[in-house]
Amino acid sequence: MVLLLCECVSINVIHYCALCSLFRLQTDYIDLYQIHWPDRYVPMFGETEYDPTRQFESVGIEEQLDALGRAIDAGKIRYVGLSNETPYGFMKFLQVVESTCQFPRIVTVQNSYNLLCRNFESGLAECCHHERISLLAYSPLAMGILSGKYLSHDKGPTDARFLFDICFCAVNDMYHLSRHIDLYYQSQESTHRYIICYDHFSCWIQNCLSID
Repeated sequence: MVLLLCECVSINVIHYCALCSLFRLQTDYIDLYQIHWPDRYVPMFGETEYDPTRQFESVGIEEQLDALGRAIDAGKIRYVGLSNETPYGFMKFLQVVESTCQFPRIVTVQNSYNLLCRNFESGLAECCHHERISLLAYSPLAMGILSGKYLSHDKGPTDARFLFDICFCAVNDMYHLSRHIDLYYQSQESTHRYIICYDHFSCWIQNCLSID
């Protein structure tokens, strides 16, 4: 699997990137080639609201699919997919494929999916189910947050990459890390106070035993 990452997803760029990927991987073909980000404006990196005023001129879906189809015909890639896509973009790609019957069909969508980022469930899950397209979930541990090592007020281990202000700000915007840290400590204190402490635990057991 290879992700196509570039400033724009034009036919020339896709052709060039496919050749570069083959060269770097030292292989004759790529099994799955995915567009890393939509070429058009979409909310990203923790943004939740779509702002129509931020739209800009972008490469059409037909041109992107045409380039990917040419790469398949040339034997450079076998299947194509999307990444970081929205339900609108997902269905738009499929609509173009079905209306023309000359472009390759999307077979995968690779989006972030974990306990802190469950956007997939509210829209794309239905699309994938009915269109029989697979989700390739990335960042299952939310960039390491769900491992627990960053759940401290000093932002985690001394050698953590999130200690860099830019990285921490980006992750904080995407996963609301500061809020989860505060919630973690609040719940931890409550747990120690009402469950772990011997006196409270013993009292809780007695209350349970007294209930018929």
